Amino acid sequence: MILKYIILENQNTPILFPREPFSHFEIAKNLGGVKSAGFCIIHFTEGKLKIKCFGDSSTLKIKSNPKEDIEIIKNFIINKY
Repeated sequence: MILKYIILENQNTPILFPREPFSHFEIAKNLGGVKSAGFCIIHFTEGKLKIKCFGDSSTLKIKSNPKEDIEIIKNFIINKY
């Protein structure tokens, strides 16, 4: 499944959400600055967490930063759940 995401600027906090019916802008509009935004795929393979980040947000005009975003999302998932 492909999700949309934003990474908040001041907290390095990822917010993951479904592609429809939401836009990056709708989710980000009241949350403060956005550092990066795009799409991600999250799955487990052989007991390992695999994350792929790519693309950009046309509504925010912000690109993803795949290497950094993968680490932020991975750390959030591992430390929060």
